[in-house]
Amino acid sequence: MKFRRRRGLGSGRTRSNPADEEVREEGTSPSGSTEEPEDEPRAGPRVRRRRGGGGGGWLGPAQRRRLLPALLLVGLFGLGYLVATQWIFPGGPAGPSGDVARVPDLVGLAVDEARRSLDEAGLALAVGARVPHPKAPEGAVIAQTPLPGQYARPGAPVQVTVSSGPERRKVPDLRGLSARQGQIVLERLGFSTTLDSARSDVQRGQVVGSRPDAGQDLQLPAQVTVLVSRGPTVARVPDLSGRHVGDVSAALRDVGLSLGEVTYDPDAFAAAGRVIAQDPPPGFSLRRGGSVSIRVAGSPPQSPPDSAPPGGGTAGGGGE
Repeated sequence: MKFRRRRGLGSGRTRSNPADEEVREEGTSPSGSTEEPEDEPRAGPRVRRRRGGGGGGWLGPAQRRRLLPALLLVGLFGLGYLVATQWIFPGGPAGPSGDVARVPDLVGLAVDEARRSLDEAGLALAVGARVPHPKAPEGAVIAQTPLPGQYARPGAPVQVTVSSGPERRKVPDLRGLSARQGQIVLERLGFSTTLDSARSDVQRGQVVGSRPDAGQDLQLPAQVTVLVSRGPTVARVPDLSGRHVGDVSAALRDVGLSLGEVTYDPDAFAAAGRVIAQDPPPGFSLRRGGSVSIRVAGSPPQSPPDSAPPGGGTAGGGGE
């Protein structure tokens, strides 16, 4: 009788008894695995018992699986609490070992006083920015980090912001500007303004100076008075030729003069109502308040007609 070799077995395996080989081939499954006899119990998970007898451990596998996440959660909570209390928020009063120091209140103190206060608390001073402050004097502490009452490790720096005093600005040179322009410039720099007049040879209405003078360094808030020219004492007569008679009064008033006598020339070769001559002539120096006479082309304006006699009749007219 010939025996068939099982698939998947190496050639080096020794052959067993032919009778045993036939039994194995009859119990071989199509997939190549060997089936066990039906009368033998199937292999399954076996519960390992502790040696020496007894009914098993005090916790079974299911209890151990439920207990492991709880133990892990408790461990993470304890670690987070330790980090928070020791490094992030080291609050609470200092312990007997003195591992933290209470930050004192430094606002309002001078820098030297703040340094002495921190030395007594076992902390260090770190001076940060210097910024202007309208009320705090120069060199006074106006802010600090950490805040007063918090805790820090001994030797840790406390950073402070120091006042450089009230803000200061220089008065600008406003000469040559109009009164309104000068006020706008000063207000944008933080000054409040007032106006005053002054005698000057420059044109009326122009800024001739300020009080305090330009270049003065003032502490804000401060007020600056703008000095505006009233015009020169001696006015220069403007050229009025070709102007309309209705515009002459305003032109003379701008330089501190007034309109004098007005005469008319009906035979002049110019548009009616235009100035053809003046006295004094253009460029003549005249005391402020003086007057200038002009000659105008055309006829003088008509005066309003007299009112008609009562009754509406003509003079000398009567009935028959």
